[in-house]
Amino acid sequence: MSSLPHPVPSRMAQNVAALYGHDDETFVAWQRLCAHAAEALRPPPDPERLSKALALALGGHVEVEDDGFAVVTSGPNLYHV
Repeated sequence: MSSLPHPVPSRMAQNVAALYGHDDETFVAWQRLCAHAAEALRPPPDPERLSKALALALGGHVEVEDDGFAVVTSGPNLYHV
């Protein structure tokens, strides 16, 4: 995994951590990255959809490729985003 700057966790990051717990540095980095991405979205995302997206990312169903795109596995479907 590439190095990511990790600022003081925002309220969103703290909420994600409270939901999923802290396992290791990689997991915490994913939590912060997901929270940062969610906070950057305008308009704010639907909370239910955001919760499902975070579950996919934190469940290991998102693989970030070297070119910055990601492959998301949801059920039998693969999405390139």
